[in-house]
Amino acid sequence: VMKKYQGIKSEKSVIFIFLVFFIIIVTSIIMITSLQTNPVAEIIENDEALKILFVLEDGEQVLFTDVFIYYPVSNRGALFNIPGNTGAIYSSLGRVDRIDAVYFEKGIDVYKQEVEKMIGQSIPFSIVFTVDNFRRMVDYLGGLKVFVPHPVDILDEEGERWLLPSGVITLDGDKIHTYLYYKAEEETEGEIQDRYQSVLIAFFAALSKNSAVIFEDRNFRPYENLIQANVSSKDLKYLLSNVALVDSERMAQRNVTGSVRDVDGKKFIGVYGNRANP
Repeated sequence: VMKKYQGIKSEKSVIFIFLVFFIIIVTSIIMITSLQTNPVAEIIENDEALKILFVLEDGEQVLFTDVFIYYPVSNRGALFNIPGNTGAIYSSLGRVDRIDAVYFEKGIDVYKQEVEKMIGQSIPFSIVFTVDNFRRMVDYLGGLKVFVPHPVDILDEEGERWLLPSGVITLDGDKIHTYLYYKAEEETEGEIQDRYQSVLIAFFAALSKNSAVIFEDRNFRPYENLIQANVSSKDLKYLLSNVALVDSERMAQRNVTGSVRDVDGKKFIGVYGNRANP
């Protein structure tokens, strides 16, 4: 009888210990979850400007880098474009070079730091698209509406033909690829950068148009998989859902400007230590 009693007592002790550990684990999870903050929500609740670094790259070059600044109170936004050939003495490289060299040699986090130094402001968030993923994103969104001032009918150096009609048109992923890469002889570098910005603005407009579908929990994963961001999946959805609220038709646009200089056979837009304020 004594052995049976001791066995029952031992079993109860094990169950009690198990329950204690279970309660500790559950309590810890609840505490950790409650302590986690949404960095996007904090900025919006404090009526601060939301700042995001958008980068589109193809593995060989950065097609565009834009600092997006969004003011939630007014739903107004601004884009500050930084061409890939913006030259300066970058501390992360220890030399004068193009800014996109920082991206490919040091990665997005260091790249963001150099952009922050250039504009004199912190940028909490970054979103990176590869060209292939952006092309898929455009198709998921049902195309992007852009303005093509003149019909495009160009043969590139490899004999590939670029064709686009003129006017305000909706382009699918393949046509957006053409829109990003074609270069007309009469176009200036500034006009090409404006074209890149128009793609990003059209992306914001498409997010807004499709927001009811995109930001449903069960629908967001395919879009998320095409994006490299420095926030969690949950925070990325919240971030983009707020980006979708921007008035894309009244977007302010600015570019890094400066004289083109030749340094060691490379042509740079010369910033060279001067702060470029958006």
